[in-house]
Amino acid sequence: MENKVLLYLALASSLVGLLIIYIASQNVQPVVTPTGKITFDDVGKNVQVCGKISSLSTSKTGHTFLILEDHTGEIDAIVFNTSKINVDGLKKGDNTCLLGKIDNYEGKLEIIPKEIR
Repeated sequence: MENKVLLYLALASSLVGLLIIYIASQNVQPVVTPTGKITFDDVGKNVQVCGKISSLSTSKTGHTFLILEDHTGEIDAIVFNTSKINVDGLKKGDNTCLLGKIDNYEGKLEIIPKEIR
């Protein structure tokens, strides 16, 4: 009988722990990195940048290019047409946040968004 009680207690504890981890992960927000603080040392890192869209265009191949600026500077971003990110509602002047990976393209820093908030 004791083994059964211990088994149920262990199972319940595990489920409660997993639930707590899930809830915590849904409420954790990444730190916003000012665009002017992003350097070539950040290439490959995931960051969140927030600011105003100062430029927005779509190429013939369907890639969306934008420039996001904040009070410290600006950064280019590219949303590839194979991305599952919906860019239809974006327009120049919008304030938005991009969560993605910093990349070095032809000697210039850019962010490849995984999510737009």
